[in-house]
Amino acid sequence: MSQYSKYLDDQRFIDWIYHPTAKNNLYWESFLVEHPEEEETICHLKNILQSLKTKDHDLTGIEKKEILEKILTHLERPQKPTKVRRLPLRFMRYAAILAITVGLGSYFVLEWGSWGAKEEFSFDTLPTTSLDSLTETQLILNSGQQLGISNTKSTVKYTRLGEVIVNDNDTLATSKTAENATALNQLIVPFGKRSKVSLSDGSVVHLNAGSRFVFPEKFNGNDRKVFLDGEAFFEVASNKDQPFIVKTLEKELEIEVVGTKFNVSAYATDQHILAVLTEGEVHINKAINPFYSKKTKLQPGELATWNKADKGIGVQSVNTDDYTLWMEGILQFESQSVHHVAKKIERFYNIQINLEGTTANEIRISGKLDLSNDVEKTLTNFAVVSALKLNKMNDKTYGMK
Repeated sequence: MSQYSKYLDDQRFIDWIYHPTAKNNLYWESFLVEHPEEEETICHLKNILQSLKTKDHDLTGIEKKEILEKILTHLERPQKPTKVRRLPLRFMRYAAILAITVGLGSYFVLEWGSWGAKEEFSFDTLPTTSLDSLTETQLILNSGQQLGISNTKSTVKYTRLGEVIVNDNDTLATSKTAENATALNQLIVPFGKRSKVSLSDGSVVHLNAGSRFVFPEKFNGNDRKVFLDGEAFFEVASNKDQPFIVKTLEKELEIEVVGTKFNVSAYATDQHILAVLTEGEVHINKAINPFYSKKTKLQPGELATWNKADKGIGVQSVNTDDYTLWMEGILQFESQSVHHVAKKIERFYNIQINLEGTTANEIRISGKLDLSNDVEKTLTNFAVVSALKLNKMNDKTYGMK
């Protein structure tokens, strides 16, 4: 039992269990990277410590003996499924944890297969939630727990230790069924919000306003598959043995990479899906039938456009800043339609812009808008660039003609 005792005698380990911080989380994550053989021992001991009730979280000799007895008993009996820990009360300052219906749990039990066989996932199976009705970013765990995050810009990090850290501060446990590839989580970012999620493999995904992102707690199998309805910038951790695949609402289309940086805009309401590559190589796979896919390769600086109407893919060289600076709160555009730019402003500020007359929709403009400004200043600058007149109808609705 010495492999457990050394951690029980390490106050840094005990502090990490009962008083997790960004600093000690980083220390123990780095420790596991350097000592992967210790992962099973640490995770096992961590679960037992979290179930132990102690007043000051400084372990006494009696408590250490009790823990070692629990470990010994655990090793001698058949394993039972581990129950998911309930979220700590401190998460009440974000939002109340909502009770999710039985249907919410059932839609996550999905088949992961190849295209043309059993469809592994469909956004149609998700509960109907209007983005217009949301005021907070929603994180839905595979266990059915739901967390509201009120911050305009939020961060969600999945660690190798099976934990989720929200805004570099609060920590909660994920499902202990994460070894099952069907353990999917969902992050919903409403209009007017943005979020960044760090996945368990080290990949980072920046989510723009009005986006849904579905992903596994832990990647297993031959690939790393995620699902996007909205816009996201991906920084994919390299793993040549486990390609990273982004699926969209268009079931015939998928974006495959090994390790690279790229942006995908795939809103359900848009007529096109856009993929822009800034670093590495991307393959746009279009399924022709269940046995054959046409592959389009992108090089850095190239944009692939998928037309939802005719299912065609076009490739051109572009200024990638026009498609990625939204992460820095800047909207840059070059010869874009007023309608296209207005749609992006609507999503960022959660407002409605009514373009009056056919002329407004036909105008193409170039420029840059600083979205860190308040909405009215941004709209005033937008009107100047567009040579249109701005009319405020109410706090959420504006007209331009």
